[in-house]
Amino acid sequence: MSKKFQEKYRIHSTRLKNWDYSAEGSYFITICTQNREHYFGIINNEKMQLSEIGKVVYSFWPEMINTYNNLIIDDYIVMPNHIHLILFIDYKSYNIDNPNCRDTPRRVSTKINLVGLFAH
Repeated sequence: MSKKFQEKYRIHSTRLKNWDYSAEGSYFITICTQNREHYFGIINNEKMQLSEIGKVVYSFWPEMINTYNNLIIDDYIVMPNHIHLILFIDYKSYNIDNPNCRDTPRRVSTKINLVGLFAH
């Protein structure tokens, strides 16, 4: 990314410079909506009420294990403008019997495009 847009569209990275984020281990991830818009629902009486988009996002995460066979979703929660998830990358449980899984066990993208989910 050019320096021209770096300050406008990116925040300072909190990633460890020498850590391989495709390495086996547990990861706590937070994904926020653009401009922190409440796309996923509202909190009403201390309970999350998912919007239609929130329902799609909620059902998306368990399906990831059908695409990335070395990925275990330990837990996740959808909030009005962000998602928290705990996932575990486990190369020992690589499932070669699932034909729908990708055949690249050492590659997990660190960018997730949620926009495609809502094109339906």
